[in-house]
Amino acid sequence: MHFDFCALSNKKLSKRLTIFLFFIATLFIATVWWFLSTSPFGFSDSTSFTINRGDGVREIANNLYNKGLIKNRVAFFITIKLLNLDTKIQAGEYSLNKNMSAAEIAKTLTHGVADIKITIPEGWSLEEIVDYLQNTLHIKTNNYLTEIKQWKQQEGYFFPDTYLIPQESSISAILALTRENFDKKVKKITREQLIMASLVEREAKTEEDRKIIAGILLKRLRENMPLEVDATVQYAVANCRNPVPVPDGFILKNKCDWWPKNITEQDLKIDSLYNTRKYAGLPPGPICNPGISAINAVLAPQETDYYFYLTGEDGKMRYGKTLAEHNNNIVKYLK
Repeated sequence: MHFDFCALSNKKLSKRLTIFLFFIATLFIATVWWFLSTSPFGFSDSTSFTINRGDGVREIANNLYNKGLIKNRVAFFITIKLLNLDTKIQAGEYSLNKNMSAAEIAKTLTHGVADIKITIPEGWSLEEIVDYLQNTLHIKTNNYLTEIKQWKQQEGYFFPDTYLIPQESSISAILALTRENFDKKVKKITREQLIMASLVEREAKTEEDRKIIAGILLKRLRENMPLEVDATVQYAVANCRNPVPVPDGFILKNKCDWWPKNITEQDLKIDSLYNTRKYAGLPPGPICNPGISAINAVLAPQETDYYFYLTGEDGKMRYGKTLAEHNNNIVKYLK
């Protein structure tokens, strides 16, 4: 029997060469994929990106991909693991760019601080916001009254929203953040429109009712009719119990019912420029911080034949075209 050792050697060499070339090709393809998957998209403006407490790496990767900040979720996940950053990513709000690579984004997400989430509801006054920050979140202030006086002139401009804030934030820093957010969310509005939006915010609960009530109040204003908004009386009553004059109104020395529901006949006569039952026209400033729905209602009100409205005991809004209809609604829907 004769063996061709030369041919056998050539076959082994050819097989090894094939395996080597396959390995090189695979490595090349993987390198190209990795480069394309982790490289930046290109230049762009800063994009806000939020990581909430409890978000895992996969969820973060999905959110980054959906916002167009990374090209490949798997590649980003591998990047996190290779850099050993999966336990170092912190909750918070970040400013990211599309010109950042996956590795740069991953490292940036470890430089934040453990933020806390706060929600400021629509319709709160400055005093309520400060009270919430001070007592609920245990954020200390050196002087409560000084804090209120400093910011009171900007009542109405503290945008109701959900915020992620550093744990060590001061009340002034948080108020400044909400003020900046107002400028981002609301582009064009006059002082008078903002005051009207604050009235609408306190008077109506649904988007439909806000538009109708905005139309009613604006029509009454045009026709020199008194607005007679009970929310302004509530504001005046709450803020006049311990009066300390400041621009645009009064502040409280002690806690009280910010929006007292049981308005008395005596309350309706309170001598305050915020009392639209006593003084014609708009009050001198916003009575609360309205949300975007109330603001939009004033900017695009619904015109109707109504001049009057009330909230019934069942929580539903009733409208009247005449005073007689309004009085009938009072008898029918208010006990």
